[in-house]
Amino acid sequence: MKPNPVPMEAIQEFIQPYLLRGDEPYMLTLMFKTLKGSEESVARQMNKVAEILYSRILTRLIKRPRRTPLEQMPLWLSCPDWPVMKIDGLTAAEILANGGRHLHAMVLVPPTARTGKRLDQIVEENPQQFLVGRSLTRLHVMPVERTVERATSYALKSVERGRVGWGDVLVLPKAHSEMEQTVPVARLKETEADFIARIVSWSNGL
Repeated sequence: MKPNPVPMEAIQEFIQPYLLRGDEPYMLTLMFKTLKGSEESVARQMNKVAEILYSRILTRLIKRPRRTPLEQMPLWLSCPDWPVMKIDGLTAAEILANGGRHLHAMVLVPPTARTGKRLDQIVEENPQQFLVGRSLTRLHVMPVERTVERATSYALKSVERGRVGWGDVLVLPKAHSEMEQTVPVARLKETEADFIARIVSWSNGL
């Protein structure tokens, strides 16, 4: 796959209103056990785990998710990634599992969240609650305090490098009408413009 120039300026412009209203940014890393199946099947399983994890986090932050406008929910942008052994500090087992494939997610938590605790504190208090089934082996939550632009670029760098396409970027929350549906893991014909339209389509009320 050829490199895809990530529209970082557009994405940064998209997230700026969230930061200006006081959203707290976090970088999440999701590590998995060895999953069975084809590459597409593994991708689908990882995204499904990510959706379940998002729903568990959502219930800790939002009192009535189904009655809450999408723009008042945490924003989640996640993308597959592969380790650079010299800098990622993964264990040998994590590098071998799924060829090192894991997920990074840039998460913005709105100031209307019902808890006064940071997301990393919530996870640290009961980490087992957020390890979905037996698939997710490790969840790392890191507050992003100064370099939101760099963290966003890092989370999406596999698209920029051409290792994955726009359809592999998971954007949450889904529309309320989609919350009970299974959405295909990849939108193979999605263009850069389509991707930008997808991430901004539900945020018009911000």
